Amino acid sequence: MEGQVSPTTGDDPAGDDPPLHSATAASSSPRSAGHSHETYVIQIPKNQVYRVPPPENALIAERFRNGPETNNAKKPRFSRRLLISIIVLIVFIIIAITMLILYLILSPNGPMFSVLKVVVVLKNPNSSSNSKDKHPSYEISLVAKNPNTRTGFDYEASEDVTLLFGGKEIANGKFPAFHQEKDNSTKLKLVLSGSNNAGFPHETEKTTNKTKSKEPVSLALAMDVKMKMEFWFIKTWIMDSKTNCDFRVSTLRPESRVVSQKCRSQFKR
Repeated sequence: MEGQVSPTTGDDPAGDDPPLHSATAASSSPRSAGHSHETYVIQIPKNQVYRVPPPENALIAERFRNGPETNNAKKPRFSRRLLISIIVLIVFIIIAITMLILYLILSPNGPMFSVLKVVVVLKNPNSSSNSKDKHPSYEISLVAKNPNTRTGFDYEASEDVTLLFGGKEIANGKFPAFHQEKDNSTKLKLVLSGSNNAGFPHETEKTTNKTKSKEPVSLALAMDVKMKMEFWFIKTWIMDSKTNCDFRVSTLRPESRVVSQKCRSQFKR
């Protein structure tokens, strides 16, 4: 026979939740003779049964669940950045080694320059030789030769061109930017503006008169030319070629011709 537990009818501080009770049942069946079976019934008040976990438990569970995933997400990202950096470094090293090998194999030489003629362009031919506004321009025709049979030149524009007379600067200007193929000669013209402090040399003024002068004019040209060497699709770093030309011209008129010249170049690879 099984016993039953009936709830207490007294006042319950937890609402309709019955208090904790226990009942003992014993079987009087002949088959259960010598054996004792006990059954316990436990009742828990409703205010102690949690169908939804408290907020703090939810936060702890969320941190526990997301913690390993966040760490795993950071590791591949760091690994990808490190891998990309290593690949870029390897590519850069390969390009640098290739350019160095090509440079050593090609052993390039710097450009060679020669002066063809120099012409004075007066802004105000009627002004006196002592006029402060009389600062002429000089047109210098040059020939630039690339002696290399395997590499071309990419000249960059620069403002380091100076014309000197008697060791003093009388004009300055720019060197133009242009491309030159391998084993090629290129004619170019430099336009130099007269320096404000130089004035107009008396010797150069005599050569611009209608009367032909038998005395040649000695001038000097200083240039700092910057360029890159080009081999197929590869371009090297910027190189410098410092050139100084000492030359003498018959006149500074359009029929000018160079009587003698000596050009020296210092090529920095």
